Amino acid sequence: MMLFTRSHDVPRFLNLVRVLACLLCACGVRPGAMAADLPPPRILDNFDDIASWRVSASDDVRAALRSAPGKEGSALCVDFDFGAVSGYLAIGRDLSMEYPANFEFTFELRGDAPASALQFKLLDASGENVWWNNRPEYAFAHEWQSVRVKKRHVSFAWGPSRDRALTRSAQLEFVIARGRSGGKGSVCFDRLSFRELPADFSGPPTTAAVSASSNLSPTQPNQAFDGLAATAWRSDPASGPVQTLILDFLESREFGGLVLHWLPHSHASRYTIGISDDGEQWRTVRRVAHGNGGIDPIMLPESEARYVRLQLQDGPAESYALAEIEIKETAYGASANAFIEAIAADAPRGHYPRAFVGEQTYWTVLGIDGGTAQGLLSEDGALEIGPQAASIEPFLITNEGLVTWADVELEQSLLDGYLPIPSVSWRLGDLALRVTAFGAGNRAQSQLIAQYAVSNHSDRPRIVTLALAIRPFQVNPATQFLNVPGGVSPIRELNWDKQALGINGLRRVFALQRPKKVVAADFDSANLTDLLTAKPISSPQDVVDSTGLASAMLRR
Repeated sequence: MMLFTRSHDVPRFLNLVRVLACLLCACGVRPGAMAADLPPPRILDNFDDIASWRVSASDDVRAALRSAPGKEGSALCVDFDFGAVSGYLAIGRDLSMEYPANFEFTFELRGDAPASALQFKLLDASGENVWWNNRPEYAFAHEWQSVRVKKRHVSFAWGPSRDRALTRSAQLEFVIARGRSGGKGSVCFDRLSFRELPADFSGPPTTAAVSASSNLSPTQPNQAFDGLAATAWRSDPASGPVQTLILDFLESREFGGLVLHWLPHSHASRYTIGISDDGEQWRTVRRVAHGNGGIDPIMLPESEARYVRLQLQDGPAESYALAEIEIKETAYGASANAFIEAIAADAPRGHYPRAFVGEQTYWTVLGIDGGTAQGLLSEDGALEIGPQAASIEPFLITNEGLVTWADVELEQSLLDGYLPIPSVSWRLGDLALRVTAFGAGNRAQSQLIAQYAVSNHSDRPRIVTLALAIRPFQVNPATQFLNVPGGVSPIRELNWDKQALGINGLRRVFALQRPKKVVAADFDSANLTDLLTAKPISSPQDVVDSTGLASAMLRR
């Protein structure tokens, strides 16, 4: 099979728990009676007077402060223009602070500006030692949004101090640094506050009071959160097709996601996850529309709540059955890369790129000099189709099972030993795969071409299927960023039009030999093994995935 990928004005590449609830309910404990109340936040600046704030900027960056209507009272706004340079602006004021064992800053933020790096900085009295929270390519919302900076988000950035622990600071700064889009805009800040948190606040909850809209005797709701895979809660089918399960942690806790363990053929195909501080006002944090049962990992970054609610509907059986709900630590949802790393750790080696399981990744650059289409070919044969873009990963399906990079002997080479046309060869007994990739065209219109050749070196016929997975993973790993962040590269839309696979609205992968089967799916409905066996999509059906983790499979 041969494929080529097309770049659409892509810039040149620059070197990828358990249970207490029933006892509490049986004893008649009033909900919330055991909850630990957090202290109210202390307002550090309501921005009604902006005289104490100053603005500075790097060369050729223009920035000016002004007062404007805020979420409450007035706000501090900065108007800026990066022009043609890569620079930054800083808004700062003197603010002496001493820090407890755990804490959080909160401020309100809105903006009409291109995505930029948003940095929150704390400086000591000398101004030379700096602690920061850096959010690259931050997308500013037009409406007011609360931004929280907790102790675990703040790290030592630079400075001569040998003691890097943050115990006190003398200055505070907001910094906006030019992102990929550059440009100009306005960003506003309001209600800067500070609050002390309990020292153990960041740990995931291990106990909860569990309630459900129904249960099929003899199962109980708490059996979905008792740490025992052998027990399970099952809903009563007589109570209707929509069921609810609620976890009450008895106090507000932080967590980064959930993992739902369904009993076979007893999952909800559609469900929503909501969180609440009081059990009355709920905020939906995740919707699943195409659940396929088994194990459902759910990323919920920076979640904080006392209650978690599952609202379940539509499934292959009359009732739903959950063997266990895992509440994951904040690190689980810290980033898309952290989330995939956690999933990859529980998957067979070879089902994910080696970078996601903590292994070093080697690669080579592809493309013509000055061309618009440039990519990477990994030592395992994965082809990144453009800067910060998805990759095409090869797999083989045999009568003996799935063959991945982890199962074979690997060899890398250049055409004639020196030409810039690299190949990666797989060898497993008498079975071989050779992946060759190169750039073609001219500077104005270039493309990447890949050839996949499967060969049988035995004297007996074999049935082997070549499967090419298009997944939201760069070859450039997250641990090896070179001017661009590596790891996950979101795929939010997929479409196959019988000639090309569209990725995020652009036709990116063209099959020079038409595949026999094409499958595309969102993250909730399929994993790698599901993609290998799933039915093909029917053109011109679109796959839309709000998680950015959609995948496709081309089979030959």
